[in-house]
Amino acid sequence: MIAEQIKLITELSHHRLKIALKQELESFQIDALVISSVIGQTFKADPIFNVHHKSEDTDHLGTHHLRKKYWEKHFPYVDPKEHYYGLNRSGKRRIAHLISIKETLKVLLKNEKIKEKLLKSFSEEEAEPTSVKKDYKDGEAFKKHKCQHNGEKCIQINLFQDAFDFNAFGPSFHKTLGFYYSLASLDPESISKVDLIQIAGLIVEKDLVPTEQEELDGKDVLKEAIQPILDELKDLRENGTVVDGETIPVCLFLLIGDSLGQHTVGGYVKSFSCEFFCRFCPISRTEFHLNPSETKAFRTTEEYDSAVQTAYLKWDQRRKHLLKAAQKATMRKARKAAEKVAARCSAPAKKTLMRTVIPQAAYKKLCAISYKAVKYRPSPFNSIPGFHCSSPSQPVCIAHDLFEGILKCVLPCVMDYFISEKEWFDLPTLNRRITNFKCKGSDARDRPKPFKSIDKLSGHAVENWNTLRLLPIMIADLIEDPDDEVWKVFLNLKEIVEYVCAPKISMAQVAYLKQITRTFANSLKTMDDRFPNCLIPKVHFLCHYSDLIDIFGPLIKVCTLRFESVHMFFKAVIRNSKNYINVTKTMAEKYMLRFASHNSSDLFPADIVYDPSRSRCINLNTFPAEKKSALPENFNPSQYEVLDTIKVKGTEYKTGYYIPLNSSMLSTSLQVGKIDIILLDSSGCVCFLVQSMEAENSFQGYFTINSNKISFQLLKHEELNDYYPLPSYEVTGKKCITLKHSICDEI
Repeated sequence: MIAEQIKLITELSHHRLKIALKQELESFQIDALVISSVIGQTFKADPIFNVHHKSEDTDHLGTHHLRKKYWEKHFPYVDPKEHYYGLNRSGKRRIAHLISIKETLKVLLKNEKIKEKLLKSFSEEEAEPTSVKKDYKDGEAFKKHKCQHNGEKCIQINLFQDAFDFNAFGPSFHKTLGFYYSLASLDPESISKVDLIQIAGLIVEKDLVPTEQEELDGKDVLKEAIQPILDELKDLRENGTVVDGETIPVCLFLLIGDSLGQHTVGGYVKSFSCEFFCRFCPISRTEFHLNPSETKAFRTTEEYDSAVQTAYLKWDQRRKHLLKAAQKATMRKARKAAEKVAARCSAPAKKTLMRTVIPQAAYKKLCAISYKAVKYRPSPFNSIPGFHCSSPSQPVCIAHDLFEGILKCVLPCVMDYFISEKEWFDLPTLNRRITNFKCKGSDARDRPKPFKSIDKLSGHAVENWNTLRLLPIMIADLIEDPDDEVWKVFLNLKEIVEYVCAPKISMAQVAYLKQITRTFANSLKTMDDRFPNCLIPKVHFLCHYSDLIDIFGPLIKVCTLRFESVHMFFKAVIRNSKNYINVTKTMAEKYMLRFASHNSSDLFPADIVYDPSRSRCINLNTFPAEKKSALPENFNPSQYEVLDTIKVKGTEYKTGYYIPLNSSMLSTSLQVGKIDIILLDSSGCVCFLVQSMEAENSFQGYFTINSNKISFQLLKHEELNDYYPLPSYEVTGKKCITLKHSICDEI
């Protein structure tokens, strides 16, 4: 649109200027041919006009085709490829649009900062065994993967898959399955950057449903749709990619997605109402309901392959039986039809057999065959050497399991109990408290949503998370009995979320998490009258979390929320283009054009962002003695700027916010530091002068600030035990904080 408008403006401008110039030259009685030549040569020198009109000595931007050609020539554009994989149920061609992982990886690795970070990860010495999980490299899955390569260099990538829709009011026929990947080998801050997430393929979801004949023939439509992706992943593992003159293998490390997506690509049942529903262990629904906190040993590769074989034998036997029965039924129908024709003597008695048709109910039962949650067809990703879905290599998604699963079931039940049974408050009072509550900092971006009804929690994942965090502060004075058993279940869930969302967690905390998740699961069973329909399969997944942290590291770092941010771009593209013809092609091309634009410049914003106009110098003469005592002896005020707000690696710090300093599982208090001033030295080092004080655990979901004993400390940003700053709220006249995640106890 911009290009077309520039073209129109230059045409109008040239037209008016040519008229004025011609009149001026004619006034000097210059020959008409000379005037025409002068005007022509003069306006040929306008580069803006030339690029939008035909010219031999410049690039052309006059049409969409020419603009795309220019983009491909001057930017690192990777063209999406069409992949045909048969006809769908409607008889239309199935087309997937796939983007070469190898080519986009080459573009990414040309970026000097990405290459620098990648080479740095190779040169890092193996960390000593520690009781603290800080990253996926501390998990057993990474150690096992490293053993496969005998400690040699390897680039790990995480592949994400999820289906998304464009219609805000319900499902549509254009729902799309997207495959994205990220470089897991980079540091955690880089992995979370949306611009570094690259798409690998887009497929219309309805085209992945096999036809009846394809199902009877045993064809795996999903595998056929993503076969080029699988082939590239195999090739990258075997032949690698060149980084700084060295060929390094590229391996698929993790498959990331929500539970339904993980079951779909992992070769597990897609229905969570089956008797066996867990992809991690072979527990049955009966066993789960008898003992909700029970978990069995994780599946092994051998158990998975054996289950696939067992399920396939059952499926093949049922398929042959159905085909035989259907053929007999078809023969009977054909015979009867032939007899009727012969009786009327209107045609020969010989009749072509009718098409074999299997009853719909029997066909659905055939498709539903499984053995202990494993389908009769293995995951297509198991064909990649060194990768298997049962390793485990498919982490959970806490956003879908907790915030959009368990929270949506439990929180309405808790509020219904307080409103209907205890009558401590009513729904309008609750919603008024939520609406009038003044959220601060990052809490304001995803503030809690009011309850539309007692039966439903209407927010998205982060809004629900903030509802759980801030509700104890909002309704603290309305809870008449702090020892109420339902209130304790709520607080138990809040504590579980704090540990699960921790970016750094000790093994002692992991053991404690296992204990409180079991307590929570058993509470839902013992109080099933208060929590009806809350004992869902996601509660069982929650009981696996403590063991999965040991395998994958902190689960917040394998969450799907950053990947799902890419969906927003595709939704905007389709809604703005208003074109639903071949949506995957439209989305893929637009994304790759944006990918080319971003990769032609710096992908990484500055680590430190602040407003220099708001900085000021330090005046030590105004510093109280207790503040001066916190400064080092060689402190030079001329080397520092004083700030009230600064953003470090995407996290905003403000004076007046609280930074958790130390925590201990043996103590009920938390050591926090209130940011007094922010210092930035000439070398780019950020320091915080904080008022150190204690925050007492109220055991009601928040900590109360105790400002009686205050001391000052000067802390560097990299020395912080916890990076996340917390705003304070008032509860019954006292300043309080509510944790975003638990504080790591490294003792």
